[in-house]
Amino acid sequence: EVVRPVALLCQVRNPTTTDLSAIPYKVYVDGEETDNSTLELLSAGSTVNVSSAWYAKDPREGAHEAIYTFDVDGDGMFGSNDDLTVSYTFYTKDDGTNWALALTVALGIIVFVVGFLLVRRKNFR
Repeated sequence: EVVRPVALLCQVRNPTTTDLSAIPYKVYVDGEETDNSTLELLSAGSTVNVSSAWYAKDPREGAHEAIYTFDVDGDGMFGSNDDLTVSYTFYTKDDGTNWALALTVALGIIVFVVGFLLVRRKNFR
């Protein structure tokens, strides 16, 4: 049986004048870790899309929560005060062929949060 993935997307902006590199992140759907990787480069003043895929053989129809957690401060602990956590809700529905591919909403609010955390991180150094 072929399982179609649900595409997940998180938009991250660096409003500072400092390039950031090697930012580890984890992705959770409904509380379960589904992906982890490293954002190789987030250039000063740039915005990048961080994508992932959720593979579920038979997801329940309705609302699901996606959470992206970025270890911005580089301490190896996800979710600490200087890290960035972004969550949003997406929906799946039965389209008559098991389940439909859910499209997610790009996040605009993250710009403010990332900027605050990056400036705070810079002040700690």
